[in-house]
Amino acid sequence: MIKGSIEELISVNPKVKLEKGQEYPFISMDIVQPYYKPVYPLEKREFKSGGSKFEEGDTLFARITPCLENGKTAQVKGLENRKGFGSTEFFVLRGKEGITNNEFVYYLTIDKDFRKSAEKLMTGTSGRQRVDKQQFLKQIIEIPNIDEQVKISSILKGLDDKIELNNKMNQTLEEMAMTLYKNWFVDFGPFKDGEFVDSELGRIPKGWEVVSLKDVVTTKYGYTASASDEKVGPHFLRITDIQDNFISWKDVPYCEIDEDNFNKYRLQKGDVVIARTGNSTGTVGYINSFVNAVYASFLVRLKPKTRDLSTHFLYLLTVSSDYQNYLLGAASGTTRKGANAKLMTEYKLVLPPGNVMEDFHSSVDSLLEQIELNLMENTVLTKVRDLVLPKLLSGEIDLSEADEHVREITQ
Repeated sequence: MIKGSIEELISVNPKVKLEKGQEYPFISMDIVQPYYKPVYPLEKREFKSGGSKFEEGDTLFARITPCLENGKTAQVKGLENRKGFGSTEFFVLRGKEGITNNEFVYYLTIDKDFRKSAEKLMTGTSGRQRVDKQQFLKQIIEIPNIDEQVKISSILKGLDDKIELNNKMNQTLEEMAMTLYKNWFVDFGPFKDGEFVDSELGRIPKGWEVVSLKDVVTTKYGYTASASDEKVGPHFLRITDIQDNFISWKDVPYCEIDEDNFNKYRLQKGDVVIARTGNSTGTVGYINSFVNAVYASFLVRLKPKTRDLSTHFLYLLTVSSDYQNYLLGAASGTTRKGANAKLMTEYKLVLPPGNVMEDFHSSVDSLLEQIELNLMENTVLTKVRDLVLPKLLSGEIDLSEADEHVREITQ
């Protein structure tokens, strides 16, 4: 084992040369997902000065509350020309040649003990606390030698690679489901040979009707409570727990709630929840499994009034570009800072007959169910990673045995 300060063993905020006035990939704090390894830039910005600067493979470690506590740490991927910049609230960490490697540095920084130590170094006013850099650099850590680091990183990388593969597969499955939705209910592809009639939304198949969303769903605002990492009650779903319409229940906290309120706010399979405030307005979560959970007050739950309305249809409607543009006011060129339940359900849609709705539900069911299965597998993979990580770092478990076990569950 090697013992030393963080600044002796890891390069913190290493120098990266960027040209002023040039555009580079930019990574903001909000696109970093908690405890999810890769982060890819979604935009380019002109570099003027300041901000964190990094290269491909560096680790971005959130230093500000609550991002640090929430697990916002990631390894940078997909940088054009291998350079980029981002939020000032990142520490950029990189391996030192012959001492540490980049893969190991990432895994070290998601270890609970490492993070708890960093949290104790926070200074500043409540709500805007940051890890003090100088104290952080002086922290003493103990790590395996470079050869063992490579082996440990390879084992853990196998788990994270499988998680990323599942997430990419889910994106493809979601796109396939949305393509079917648009073909059926926007382009009316399967029904083009039938008779069409005029409506306030244009020409629609005969027998279909124009309704407001409020005619076919009920709404309810969420529950107000404090979240807890301890299992004091059911899961407590918040806006921040929804990533790309998916929910990793392993990372969702808990809350205390009495039986009456639990029955009022309990999430059921098929429920759709929509964020109603701030920059997250319009974020949609789909409950496509049976869970012991309630939802927070900044979310609005939508439930079909009858079984004739497919829950898959409702979900795909709410994530469609047409509905999202309506909700965010994009059509009028304005941006809404919030959306209440009334606004959410004034949206008008074309409702097909029950048999068409049933056929569509069956058509996309296997796609959405596979997404749920992949999410469940990711939960297992994440639990395994979090279980073996501290044991690998401390040398508590044999590397060859851990490698064999990981290979078995990722094949």
